Amino acid sequence: MMSQSVVFSAITGNDGVAIGVACVLPTKNRAIPPSTISKEEVNHHVDSFRRARSLLSEEISDIAQAVADTSTVDILAAQDQILQDPEIEESVIAYVKGAKYSARYAIYLTFCEVMERMRESGSEMLIQRIVDLEDIRDRLVVLASEEEQEQLSVNGFILVAREISPTDLVTYYEGGIKGLVLEKGGITSHAAIIARSLQIPCLVGVKGVTAYVEQGSTLVMDGPEGKLIANPGKDILREYERHIEHRRQEKKRRRAAIKAPSQTMDGVPFKLLANLEFEEEVGEVASVQAEGIGLLRTEGLLFKGERNRNETIQTNFYRSILSSIKGICVIRLFDIGGDKLRDKRFEEANPFLGWRGVRLLLDEKELLHAQLRAIVRVSAEFPERVRLLIPMVTVPQEVVAIKDELQVITTELANEGIHLKAPVPVGVMIEVPSVALQASLFGKHADFFSFGTNDLTQYTLAADRGNERVCQLYQLLDPSVFKLIHIAIEGAKQTQTPLCVCGEVAGDPIGAAVLVGLGINELSMVPVSVPKVKEMLISYSHAQLQHLAREVLTVATAAEVKTLFHSLKNTKNGTN
Repeated sequence: MMSQSVVFSAITGNDGVAIGVACVLPTKNRAIPPSTISKEEVNHHVDSFRRARSLLSEEISDIAQAVADTSTVDILAAQDQILQDPEIEESVIAYVKGAKYSARYAIYLTFCEVMERMRESGSEMLIQRIVDLEDIRDRLVVLASEEEQEQLSVNGFILVAREISPTDLVTYYEGGIKGLVLEKGGITSHAAIIARSLQIPCLVGVKGVTAYVEQGSTLVMDGPEGKLIANPGKDILREYERHIEHRRQEKKRRRAAIKAPSQTMDGVPFKLLANLEFEEEVGEVASVQAEGIGLLRTEGLLFKGERNRNETIQTNFYRSILSSIKGICVIRLFDIGGDKLRDKRFEEANPFLGWRGVRLLLDEKELLHAQLRAIVRVSAEFPERVRLLIPMVTVPQEVVAIKDELQVITTELANEGIHLKAPVPVGVMIEVPSVALQASLFGKHADFFSFGTNDLTQYTLAADRGNERVCQLYQLLDPSVFKLIHIAIEGAKQTQTPLCVCGEVAGDPIGAAVLVGLGINELSMVPVSVPKVKEMLISYSHAQLQHLAREVLTVATAAEVKTLFHSLKNTKNGTN
């Protein structure tokens, strides 16, 4: 048994600190062997599938009724939609009737095929959703064969698992868990989203945790530092007990900050927006009082293949989002690459520098036109609230080409009786250095700019953030990126093009302080980051933030940027 203190690195799924006893969930490795049935058994197995689906739907509905949180209810509703998907039903029944597979194996095979399509999508966010389908699959298999599932008592425990489904997490939440630690997943996984909604401290991506943490051992979860401490000593426990009390007071301050006017201490206004990809995240936008959606990622619509490229499905998705939020919604065109399409035509040596973003869309006109038609339709329904954002732009001709295609679609729909009150604003993502350096030229064609600092940082530093061998070189607060942003700001002034930042640096309090100091007053981030960024911004004068930004442009490392900010923090009551 592990008795010495061990520290695990983690990704913070929901910022929080917790002390508790470990409850380690057994790993599910359900594999259903192929099994066939006779012709006489076909109807019985079809009925078994439908009965299992009905029972699981009732179970999901019961869980949803037991929780009040909108985001969690939406996620459970999304699970039920997957469960009721006619394509899944058709596939299961076809395997039972055609191949004479048992209901259990037909269910298993169908869901495995859907999950493989999600893996082939290339989207990390969609890959993280696979656990949802695995959960539905395994529950259906159990119900179809009338197996019984083991129940665990979790009151007061910190749950440790390889991964967990939304329905299981809600069930364990009702059982009184103090925290959640997962080996797999990221900040956009359903488990992390629900954990944030239910205010459960959550750490994800904790490698090897289920193998090393013993059942019943003491754990400390440190969300702010992104670490898990197993078997902490008495001094560490006392330190974290004090930290938990400090966090309680901090939460009170942030709740007050959410309600405060969005302006610096000397009255300069700023706007905080939310980044979004899935409908189930909408509840978080309202809870933190974000002023709109600064980045709506749309790649999630493609994970099922051709069906979800449909114009009607896209229109319904955008309509649902806009109906649920206040303010603007910036819809980014599909940001996919040649390596992410199921129907790959060729392999690329370096897909990140290849056929992706706007380059792909201008070649795939059918895909582009369906999305543009959906965007124009909702723009007519929600006047002056929808903006269009072009990803991976590198030359002005790409912007002109998209605007030409948009004009064609707008004219087509006008002929069908769908008229816009005003043209849809078209924005350019600044995520490659060439655009930042020539912002004045792009500003002649763009209605607004949005900095995608994740890719801008990656391309500026030539460091793949997903490559563990070089990811330490990828620093969100690297001064070179801020210098590029400063150049772009100066270029945008020549055409008076509005600016926003929608990358991760906007959700970092230090990064947000520098950005506002540089002159950007519109920031978009994951909803959970809004309170801490707002609390920081309203605590300083704009003059102080400008002074910080000027100093940042003179240093060489991210560490120096952090030092400058902390020096500013220590002299918060001074003047510049």
